[in-house]
Amino acid sequence: MDDLISAMRNGKYWRVHPERGGAVYAVALTQAKIPFREGFAARTTAPKPVAVSKRCAGFMRRARVLVAKDAGDHYISETVLEWPAFLRLVREKPDAVYSLLVENPSPPRFINRASIGRVLKEVRR
Repeated sequence: MDDLISAMRNGKYWRVHPERGGAVYAVALTQAKIPFREGFAARTTAPKPVAVSKRCAGFMRRARVLVAKDAGDHYISETVLEWPAFLRLVREKPDAVYSLLVENPSPPRFINRASIGRVLKEVRR
């Protein structure tokens, strides 16, 4: 999981919670600029199309990780992660991370190296 390039080449994605469906981490292969459903379309490693919400589309770049929630025939992403932040989050308790990033009605828009400490404090509560 430590190799971002390998994940992009091999179409890797990971479940946010090992026992609960409904959300995956997927690596962005393009920016999100084309209008699509509730936001903008982005090519990703996810198994279905991903709509990046308008509130976090500005943080989208190639090689960033999206928290993609299942919306039937596509996914919706409201959170963008940098790779190092993603690596730290997957080592945390899955229930707490799922609650913060998927079940939360207003999840963080962008998590990077600078903000991961604050996010982990919320997760560990």
